[in-house]
Formats: sequence, C-alpha cells, structure tokens
Amino acid sequence: MIQLNYREERLLYKQIKEEIRTIVISYAFSGEERLPSVGELASKLAVNPKTVAAVYRELEQEGYVRFEEGKGDCAIAGKDLENWQKKELLQEFDRVVDQLCILSVKPEELVKRVTELTKGEKSFDRSE
Repeated sequence: MIQLNYREERLLYKQIKEEIRTIVISYAFSGEERLPSVGELASKLAVNPKTVAAVYRELEQEGYVRFEEGKGDCAIAGKDLENWQKKELLQEFDRVVDQLCILSVKPEELVKRVTELTKGEKSFDRSE
C-alpha cells in the first residue's frame, strides 16, 4: 500500500500523507473501505503512532478521510470525493468573486470571463 523512503529528505509524515491522499484520489478505496488503524499503519511503516494519527487528522480536515464511530477511518472516494472537491472549489470561487466585486469588477465582466473559459474560447491569462 504505502512505500516510504527513509533516506529521502522529505519528512515521513509528508510522505505518508501524500501516499494516502494519492490512494484516495486514485479511487483505490471504495467509499466505505476502512483505512488501517493508526496502530496497524504505524507498525507496518515503523513510525510513531502519533505521526499516523496526525496524518489522519489532517486528511480528515482536508476532506480525504472521515471518521465514523465504530468503523474507524474510512476513505472518501468516488462521487463523495468529487462532491467534496466541487464544494471546496465553489467556496473558493465565491471568495474570489467577492474579492473581485470589492475591487469593482463588474458582474458582466465575470460572466463574460466564465462563459469564455467554459467554451474554451479563451485560455486562462493571469496578466489580465
């Protein structure tokens, strides 16, 4: 499941987190599949259980795993993950639109840009 490089400069914590995130994003888990317990994964990887617990906690905060009483940590996958990502991106979109409105960008300009981007008529240009 998870392969760590103990000689790599990147912290083991970051390696574990990125590996689990990649597994979840690649749909390797079903929506109800249980992740290894903190103790199981810590033992398998030869790391401190506090490290695994911290990884799981952060991944839960980021929406990649969820804790369900009696089930342990379950990976969010498939439609659940897509729905979570859409929700997060739409919230970020709303924050950006709010900021642009504060900067006096007119709603018509926002609609025009979104329309152009979704039709593929205009590539995203950060210089504008």
